[in-house]
Amino acid sequence: MKPEDLHLDYEVRGKDSLRWKPIRVWDDGVKTYIRFSKGSVRKSVEAPVLVVFEHKKEVLVNYRAAEDMYIVDRVFDKGALIAGTGSLQDRVVITRLRGK
Repeated sequence: MKPEDLHLDYEVRGKDSLRWKPIRVWDDGVKTYIRFSKGSVRKSVEAPVLVVFEHKKEVLVNYRAAEDMYIVDRVFDKGALIAGTGSLQDRVVITRLRGK
């Protein structure tokens, strides 16, 4: 795969104070890669879980942690990283923009 084949146009929205807010998101047409700052997820009390939005529902998807990255086994248009529950829940929304 050539670098120009990567889709780099993602929007990441959430509190900047979250240690685990991604610093970069991209896909290669098959998988999505979510990069965190070095050690940020491992140092968090609770690592965030990833869900994607399908038909107006949040759906868990397969992904794995590798170093400071989540590797998602698919490309998605909109998803969220979620940590905590109820009123203590923190959320970062990731949106794949149409441009390249």
